[in-house]
This record gives sequence, structure tokens and C-alpha cells, in this order.
Amino acid sequence: MGKCFQIGSESLIYTSGFIKIVHFELHIYIRSLTAMMNPQAKQKPLFRIISAVSLTIVGYSGGVVLAYPGILISQLSMQNPELSLSTSNASWFVSIAQLVSIPGSFVGGILMERFGPRKLVFLSLLPLAITWAVIGYAVYFPLLLIIIRAIQGFINAFLGPLTYIYPCEIADKKRRGMLGAVADSSFSLGFLVTYLVGGVVKWSYFSYIIIGITILPCFIGVYFVPESPVWLARHGKMTKARNVLSTIRKNDEIECELFAYEERARNENRSFFI
Repeated sequence: MGKCFQIGSESLIYTSGFIKIVHFELHIYIRSLTAMMNPQAKQKPLFRIISAVSLTIVGYSGGVVLAYPGILISQLSMQNPELSLSTSNASWFVSIAQLVSIPGSFVGGILMERFGPRKLVFLSLLPLAITWAVIGYAVYFPLLLIIIRAIQGFINAFLGPLTYIYPCEIADKKRRGMLGAVADSSFSLGFLVTYLVGGVVKWSYFSYIIIGITILPCFIGVYFVPESPVWLARHGKMTKARNVLSTIRKNDEIECELFAYEERARNENRSFFI
């Protein structure tokens, strides 16, 4: 009896802590959107709002990728024991995404400098969607399942930094810190949604739902946002950078910011990979 009471007390403590975390995450989102939609601001907030929401979904998708093994392995062992992964395969399935994130981050930095943050997101969404579409069938082939998981981890490695870089390059100085907090909370939200949805949806349907609630909204959102003005200016596309800034900055700030971009580009040493 005493042991049951102790377990119940611990569960209550964990539940209380979980509620506090969720409350904190929602508080961050509300403060971020409130700051960006300040009616006293003379800037056009539409692009900053869309940018924050779209790139938040990218980070949210990354959280889902990292949390997914907990859903699949537990459901296979309980619902389909004949498909359960061996201890060795399960270990590889869980850890391979973190292992490939090392070269993935390295390659992602090169690709982001080459193509730009916005275009890199587009190039990454299609292969990521394909992995979610086929991962439900891959459970019958453990090696294929691990390979797909490695591809997801590789893509996730260079999508993650974009949730920080792109919104901060779009936002004005006053709101960059707030958008950084949104990026952090988006990963936690991905874990939360994975465990909530995975608790009521069978593993064979879960991956298709993920495409609908992460990949598709991200594609639609990023389609409407401009390329990073910092990246455009760094690659000598000053006219395009000026056009982007005209939609997200005050008129008297555009030339000053462009001048700062030009100075930074002149002082920076270009990477020997580019």
C-alpha cells in the first residue's frame, strides 16, 4: 500500500512538472506573437509573423523526428511482437539519428551558404516527407528502417539551425531574442505532440499524420516568406535584399541596414568550401 502511494505521489509530481513546462512553452509563444503583432509598430509585421510560424514548424518537425523511436518501439513490442526489433537493431534505430547529425550539421552549413536558408528548407522537405511515407512499411525490414532513420537524422541536423538563423535574420533587433525562444520551444512541442498523438494513434498511421501536421504546413508557410536579406546581401544580391527589407523594415532603416550588410561582407573571410 505504501509503495503504491509512493508511486502515485511520484506520478503526481511528474504530471505537475509536465503541466508547468507546457504552460511555460505556451507563455513563450504568446509573448512572441504579441511582440511581433504590436499595433504601435510602424513596420509591416506580416512577414515576420509568417516567418516565425513557418520556421517554428520546422523545429517542431525536428522534435517529432527525435521523439519518434519511443512511439514505434513501444507500440511494436505491445501490438506486434513479431515485428519487434532486436536489442541491437533497436539501439541503432534510436541512436543513428544523433550519430549522423555530426556530418549532417557540417554539410548543412555548407548547403545553407550555397543555396540560402529558405531554399534549403524547400530542398529538405520532400526527402523528409518521403521518409515518413515509407517508414511504416520499413518495419518489416530492420536494415531499411535504420537507413531511413539515418536519412531523417541527417536532414534534421541541418534543418535545426535554420529555426534560429532565418527568423533572427528576418526580425528586427528588438525581437530577435524572442524569436530565439520560440525556436527552442518548438522542439519541445514536437516531443509533446509525438507522445500525445502516438498514445492514441497506431504506429502504421502515425507517419502519415506527421506529414499532414508538420511537412505540409511548413511547405505552405515557407513558400510565402522571402529569402534572408542577410544571405542575399552576402552574395551580392543587393537589389533583392533591398526589396525584402522594404517589406519588413521602416523606410529610414533600409539603407542603414544594407550598408551594415555590405560592411560585414567586406570584412568576412569567405569559407574555403564556397
